[in-house]
Amino acid sequence: MLTHQQISRINDVLYFIHMNISEKLLASDLATIAAYSEQHFHRLFKAVVGEAVHHYIRRIRMEFAANQLMFDLGTSVLDIGIKSGYLSVSSFSRAFKTIFKMSPGEWRNSDRQHQPKPFLADKQVATYYQSLNSITLPKCELIELPQRHVAYVRHQGYDRSIANAWQTLKVWANMHNRDFSGNLVYIIQTDLGRVK
Repeated sequence: MLTHQQISRINDVLYFIHMNISEKLLASDLATIAAYSEQHFHRLFKAVVGEAVHHYIRRIRMEFAANQLMFDLGTSVLDIGIKSGYLSVSSFSRAFKTIFKMSPGEWRNSDRQHQPKPFLADKQVATYYQSLNSITLPKCELIELPQRHVAYVRHQGYDRSIANAWQTLKVWANMHNRDFSGNLVYIIQTDLGRVK
């Protein structure tokens, strides 16, 4: 069974990976951050995260790149590849195609946000959809909250199977007698770049 300290140290490594996704990430350096030998680090990382560290880094880089290609249309494929930790456009494109079965350019051009939206044929839906663009978002404020327990489920992918992640969280809450109707906050986070 994993200890709180082991999980905490692996979480420190996960934070480091996400904050330095464009840098060279060596397992030996990550093991040092976790304060474990490299061999022990590999075992613990897989036990906590569910995949090997090098697979995790590759997947996170590809998810980051896929989001950047969708939402940062002003940045070139080469620059997104470099931000994702690749040294050349060819190595980035090859890795991207292995994961997503299409080139980064094809992915960007197939973005559903920029394709025709047949649901807009309904005038009421179209009117509401257009009104969303004029909504002013509330001003953000950082506040200190008391310590609390957090439950989360990570969803991987770009499809409607996110419903399975919500279902998993609901089942967990039910098994642990947690009430979803009270003071509960839902957060859906995607990696669209760093907040500045």
